[in-house]
Amino acid sequence: MSVEAEEAPRCARCHRPVVRNRENYATFEQMHWACFHYEFEHLLNPGSADTGDPDVACADPMCPARAFDPNPIPDWEHERHTRPDRSPPGAAHL
Repeated sequence: MSVEAEEAPRCARCHRPVVRNRENYATFEQMHWACFHYEFEHLLNPGSADTGDPDVACADPMCPARAFDPNPIPDWEHERHTRPDRSPPGAAHL
């Protein structure tokens, strides 16, 4: 473990060192951002019977599970280039 990791505060959820985003440690309830997301924000459909499976992406566009989502919600950049109503000026419409 690096000296930086040894001196880093510990995540309240996973107990590993919080090195990256340490400046947001208090904001994220003394957790990594991803731990905070899964603990407090990760819901598929709020109010439904969904379990918040961590391997299924939720509506948050920054959800870590998007890396495994076979049908990700398009991001703004993708939409801008594929939707005629959001194409850059002078772009051919599909």
